[in-house]
Amino acid sequence: MNLQRFVRWCETASSRQRAEGYAILARALADETLPPLDRDAASNGLYLALDDPSPKVRLTVADAVAESAAAPRALVKGLLLDIDEIAARVALSPVLTSEDLRDALVVVREPVRAAIAARPRLGAVAVALARVGGIAASLVLAANDCASMPAATFRCMAERWGGNAALRSLLLERHDLPADVRQTLILEAGHALQHSAFVAGVLGVARSSEIAFEACARATAAMAEWLDGRDMPSLIDHLRTSGQLTPAFLIRITCSGNIDLLAASLAALSGLSERRVRAVVVEARQGPFRSLARDCGLDESAAALLHLATRQWKEVATGAVSGDVRDVSAFVMRRVVEAFRALPGCRPGDTTRFLRQLEGESARDAARNRRELLLAA
Repeated sequence: MNLQRFVRWCETASSRQRAEGYAILARALADETLPPLDRDAASNGLYLALDDPSPKVRLTVADAVAESAAAPRALVKGLLLDIDEIAARVALSPVLTSEDLRDALVVVREPVRAAIAARPRLGAVAVALARVGGIAASLVLAANDCASMPAATFRCMAERWGGNAALRSLLLERHDLPADVRQTLILEAGHALQHSAFVAGVLGVARSSEIAFEACARATAAMAEWLDGRDMPSLIDHLRTSGQLTPAFLIRITCSGNIDLLAASLAALSGLSERRVRAVVVEARQGPFRSLARDCGLDESAAALLHLATRQWKEVATGAVSGDVRDVSAFVMRRVVEAFRALPGCRPGDTTRFLRQLEGESARDAARNRRELLLAA
């Protein structure tokens, strides 16, 4: 190829002709049999396209080299910094490195960031995207289930855009979403419910806040039931630092039978080893259990409830109870309520109201389970 002749030809050729000429050079580069000297000449010729005054010419070049692994990296980097339409065409180029992409994120506009977010492999670039990108880029990133992303990516998106319902929906559908981020999004959904003008108008501000709180607590407890053991420490740390390991939450998870989460939570609150705490919980002896509860800063009423619920679950697990216990949670909840009412000095109050609420939830859940079984039969 005679590069000098090509340069002179470009001076008089129309934009359509130049676009066709550059496309020929791009196709030539993809030919692995092209001699090295001709390959260098073709590359140098393509570089001239970066300064071509016609966006249509540069767009043609971008389309021609976008998927090519043989495209000159410097050329693709230059096109990535062009106008949005051109930059977006090369955002998925295989020759771009993580360093190239991170540098570009600082200067490109949101449509290009969104195009980069669709790359099948992102790695650390995903974290940078979550930090500097807008909601459009975050939505594409959240929907990109082909890319493996560090946990910090999800945490950053949840912190910045957790109030966006579309983003919450996309993130919650991901199987690789960390448990602490999932719980943060549960809180964001509860916040949206609480501040919904429609809900507040129908139920009132106080009742809507109560319902939102209860929904978040139930969703968190349900999430923890299928949680992978590797995710448990991060969830517990998140709940502790955010002040969510309350007596009400501990009572709820215990009554629902999530003893693993209870043990991990009590270990975090008390500072004792999880192995020691688990032994106390499994044995469910009153003295050691009350002592553990005091180490966690729980009052006597909460300690008594946790101990009662733990004992009931132990009796179910060891077969020490008789009768129809197909709906185990509802069965245990009824026994906890009966046992708590029988305690000396028990008076109606917030605790008994909370227990009645949990009992009602358990009964409704049991009814739903029976209905599903009947429909499936």
